[in-house]
Amino acid sequence: MEDKLRKHIDTLIDRYPKLIVCKDDIIKAYDILETAFSNERKLLVCGNGGSASDSAHIVGELMKEFKLKRKVYSDQAVA
Repeated sequence: MEDKLRKHIDTLIDRYPKLIVCKDDIIKAYDILETAFSNERKLLVCGNGGSASDSAHIVGELMKEFKLKRKVYSDQAVA
C-alpha cells in the first residue's frame, strides 16, 4: 500500500476509531475501486431518498478528485 494511502487510512481511523474493525475491508474496497478505474471500468451508484443524496455526493467526490487532480466544471455561469 502506498504511504500516502496508508496515511489517509490512519487519519480516517484516528477520527473514527470504531472503524478499526473494518479497516481491512476499507482497504479492500479501495483496491477494488482502484483496479476498476485503472481498467476503465464503471462504478454504478444508486440510492432511494436520503441514500440517493449520499450516492450523488460520493459520485461528486469521485468525479472531482480520486487519485488525480481534475478540473472542476460548474453548471453555473461566472458573472
